[in-house]
Amino acid sequence: MDGSIVVEGHERTFHLFVPPVPNGHAPLLIALHGGGGAGLWFEKLTTREKFDELAERDQWIVAYPDGLYHRWNDGRNDASSRSSEERVNDVLFISMLIDHLEESYSIDRTRVFATGMSNGGMMTERLGCELSDRIAAIAPVAGSLPQNLAHTIPLRPIPVLMIHGTEDPIVPWIGGEVQAFGEERGRVLSVPDTMQFWARHDGCTDMLPTAYLPGEDGTGTSRTWKEECMNRENGLKVILYGTDGGGHVWPGGAARPRNAPARTAPGIDACALVWEFFKQTQATVESP
Repeated sequence: MDGSIVVEGHERTFHLFVPPVPNGHAPLLIALHGGGGAGLWFEKLTTREKFDELAERDQWIVAYPDGLYHRWNDGRNDASSRSSEERVNDVLFISMLIDHLEESYSIDRTRVFATGMSNGGMMTERLGCELSDRIAAIAPVAGSLPQNLAHTIPLRPIPVLMIHGTEDPIVPWIGGEVQAFGEERGRVLSVPDTMQFWARHDGCTDMLPTAYLPGEDGTGTSRTWKEECMNRENGLKVILYGTDGGGHVWPGGAARPRNAPARTAPGIDACALVWEFFKQTQATVESP
C-alpha cells in the first residue's frame, strides 16, 4: 500500500508492506533506496520482495520511503543532487514517518531499524548519527559514512552492520570522492574508517577473529569475510561483511543498480544478513 505525509511543505511518499500482526507492537524496518530510485524499486531489488517475505513470516512492518527528487540528502553536500542543494530535511521526514506509522499501526517504538543501499546506505549512516534516539540499529550496504559527518557525535550508541565490496567503483572502499556517471558526488570515509567511527562511539574494543564465509557449495571458502568488534559490557556490535572484488551491488539482489559492475558477492544474501542482525538486536532490546 502507498501513503504520504507533508514535511516542510513537501508531500513525502512511501510504500508499505503490512502483514497481519495479531500480537500488536510490530517491529518496523525502514528500507532506503539508492540514488535515482524509489521505494517500490528497492522493494523489487531486495530479491523479489525478500524483505516482505521475511516480514510476513515474523510479523514486521516494512516501510520503503521515497527520496524527494529520487535522492536522499545524506550529508555529502552532493552538488549534483537537488535534495542536497535544497537542504531537504530527510532526517525529519524519517522521524515524522515513524510518528505516522506509530499512530496508524501498532509499531513498537523500541524496535525501529533502518537499512539502505548506496545513497540510501549513506542516508542510513546519517540516521545512525542524528536519529539513533529513535532507531535501534542500522545496516548500510554499499554506503560508507559521509565525510561531513565524521565529527558528529551520535545521540546514543547503536549497533551497526555494514556490507561492502572492495572494488565498488561508486562508493570506494578506500574512501574519497563518490563517483557516478563521470561526476564527483561528495566525499566519504573509507570502509575501515567508517567501521572504526562506529566502534569508537559504541565502545567496541574487543575485536573477534576475522573469518571467510563458507563457499556457496558448502565446501571451501567464499570471497566474503566477516569482521566483528563488540562491547562486552553491553553487547553492542559493529559488524562488517567485506567482499574481495565485490562491486556496487545489493548481494543476492534480483537486479543490479544502474552503472554497477557485474561483480557480485557470491554466497551471501544481504536481506538475510540484515534481517538476522536486526532480530538479534531485537532480542537484546527485549532481554531484561
